[in-house]
Amino acid sequence: MMNDSTPAIGMDENRLRHCRGVGMKASELGRTLFGWSDDKCREMFVMGYLHDVGYQFAQEQSEHEELGGALLRSLGFTYWAEIFHHGDPDSNYQSDELLVLNLADMLTSRDGSATTIPARLTDIASRYGVESTQYVAAKKLADVLVAQVREIDGSQEVASRIVV
Repeated sequence: MMNDSTPAIGMDENRLRHCRGVGMKASELGRTLFGWSDDKCREMFVMGYLHDVGYQFAQEQSEHEELGGALLRSLGFTYWAEIFHHGDPDSNYQSDELLVLNLADMLTSRDGSATTIPARLTDIASRYGVESTQYVAAKKLADVLVAQVREIDGSQEVASRIVV
C-alpha cells in the first residue's frame, strides 16, 4: 500500500485515453450485449472512464483495482465493486456490469483505440512477457470473457468480432 517515500504510478495521457476508450466501449457493449437504456449506457461510460482511477494512488500495478474501488465506494459510486474486481479472472464477484467492464478493458488498447483480444494479449506479452503475472491473468480472463459472451450472445455476432 501507499507510503510517503514511494511515488504513485499516476495517470498519464495514454492511461487517460485508455480510460476514455474503455468508457466508450463499455457504453457500446451495454447496448449491444444487453440492450440497456441510454441512461444505463451512460453509467457504463462513467464506470469505464473511472476503472483505472486507482493508478493515481497505487505504487504497484496490482493495487490499482482495489484502491480505485475503495475510493469510489467511499464516494457512493454505484459500480465501485466492478472497479474493485475488474481484471481478476479468479474473482467470485460476478455481474453483467463487470463483464461489460472487463470486456471493454480487453478491447481497448493502451492508447484508447479499439483492439481485439488477441492483439491486446500480444501487447501485454510484449510489455511484460508471457510468464508474467499480468499476461497469465489477462489470458485467463480473456478465456473467461469469451466463454461468457458466447453464452449471452445467441447470434454469436459479438463473440465472433472480439476473437478476430
